[in-house]
Amino acid sequence: MHAVVAMNYRDDCVAVDLDTGETILLPVSAVAGFSIRVGSTISREGYDMMKEESRRFQCKRAAFNYLAIRPRTVSEMERYLTRKGFDADMIRDTVEDLARSGYLNDEDYAARYVGARLRKKLVGKNLLAAELERRGVSRQVIRHALKGAGAQMVAIDEVYDLALKKYNSLGSAKNRVGKIASFLRGRGFDFDTITAVVERLRSEKGREEDV
Repeated sequence: MHAVVAMNYRDDCVAVDLDTGETILLPVSAVAGFSIRVGSTISREGYDMMKEESRRFQCKRAAFNYLAIRPRTVSEMERYLTRKGFDADMIRDTVEDLARSGYLNDEDYAARYVGARLRKKLVGKNLLAAELERRGVSRQVIRHALKGAGAQMVAIDEVYDLALKKYNSLGSAKNRVGKIASFLRGRGFDFDTITAVVERLRSEKGREEDV
């Protein structure tokens, strides 16, 4: 048996102090269900239930704190909560609840991510796909996001302008065109785009170098 010696209401929870020196954090909504007040005693079963409820509350609070920094994918959230030490069942329930409430949505995340990246910097779909995969987004969701962003995707002329700028910055370096191909691969552009840009570069720059 345990006795409640103090109850302190905080912004998002109630801190229940027990005579053992332990403090259990509970959501305000759960207090009435446990019928606890200062001076009341708690059975072993009631104590175990309170501990479980407290752990679930702390799991969800950790998830919201993680989301407060920036949006997350389902996989990112699962990995984070695992690192925080919560068990698999609790993580699954928390993630499912957040998904039902709209706080976690990989489709929306992927679409927003692609749009933001394309507005920020000239990159290709291969790089976007790789970045989203590292965040745990499924390939099907990635394909859908890239297809949905079709109107925003970088035009071949923009890629050429980027390549030409890089080409000119290399000065008299050897194999500048070859370096451009590697540069564009690093930016995530696909084979067809790189081939078209490199061929155009060779055609317009002539034989300025040994390639």
